[in-house]
Amino acid sequence: MGKIIKILAGLFIIAIIGIVAVVSTLDVNQYKGEITQAVEDTTGRKLDIAGDIGFKISLIPTVVIEDVKFANASWGSKPDMVTLDKFEVQVSLMPLLSGNIQVNRVILLAPEILLETDKNGKGNWVLDIEQAEEKAAPSSESSTPLHAIIVSEVHIENAGITYKDGITAKETRVVIK
Repeated sequence: MGKIIKILAGLFIIAIIGIVAVVSTLDVNQYKGEITQAVEDTTGRKLDIAGDIGFKISLIPTVVIEDVKFANASWGSKPDMVTLDKFEVQVSLMPLLSGNIQVNRVILLAPEILLETDKNGKGNWVLDIEQAEEKAAPSSESSTPLHAIIVSEVHIENAGITYKDGITAKETRVVIK
């Protein structure tokens, strides 16, 4: 019995080493174009990833994306609604097997967030998703249902959030250290 446990432990260690080797040599940056295009197709707005995309190797996989910009509404006062230095997402693996997405932690480092309304009171956070879906390949088939995304923790560091009211022209700024 002890010999079987040693063999299984050895196979487990070899499998872990193999997974770490594959993940550490995988260049996720080659998918930047596909990721940014998928976001643009879904939201109707441009996503720019100027930095690297990578993984932190640990028992809980973490995706790290650096130097990210998300475009503002076409009528907005600045070109970008969100800019951030670093974006990290820790995802649990086991729930993925059943089709659920459980995010343990989201970390936003140095985000600059611009929330504003136009003269009619429409917010720049309201995405024209229906228009973006019409631009995407139309499909008569029913699409895959979206699964719930559970986010356990959000950590924000050195953030600046600006709110501009398009009706009153009042501007409010909040800084989170």
